[in-house]
Amino acid sequence: YEINEGDWSSDVCSSDLGKVIGINTAIQIESWGISFAMPVNYAQEMLADIKTIGRKNIPYMGIMYKPLDEQLAADLGIKNAQGVIIEDVDSDSPAAKAKLQREDVILQLDEQRIVRSRDIPAYLKTKEVGDQVTVHFWRAGDKKTVDLTLVEKP
Repeated sequence: YEINEGDWSSDVCSSDLGKVIGINTAIQIESWGISFAMPVNYAQEMLADIKTIGRKNIPYMGIMYKPLDEQLAADLGIKNAQGVIIEDVDSDSPAAKAKLQREDVILQLDEQRIVRSRDIPAYLKTKEVGDQVTVHFWRAGDKKTVDLTLVEKP
């Protein structure tokens, strides 16, 4: 599959019968041939929202986070380096209203364990704006739980 500068929004096909598996969303022009794509099933979900409400309705918690590595886990006194650590909480977001803070380590959303950074957006894709999510997290040596209600991403 070859990508040219003017072809950034084309489909991505598999080698078996030309099945569409994604849609290119961006190209890194400085590096020839590197593009970024969204899975076709996500694009289909977006299209359904666009047809009914005129935009993609994305559930939002209001946190920025990074993976919890072994060193950071040790610094925080956590034995198991699984989860993500909150780097920032957007003011007036569901996370702020639920009193989540910087350096809280998210371990689980509802019944879904959070092991890697990609687990949060993957889980939020299964939710809708207005859904309540139970956040299980670690703060200063204690496991805690809060509920928050997802809002539409600003």
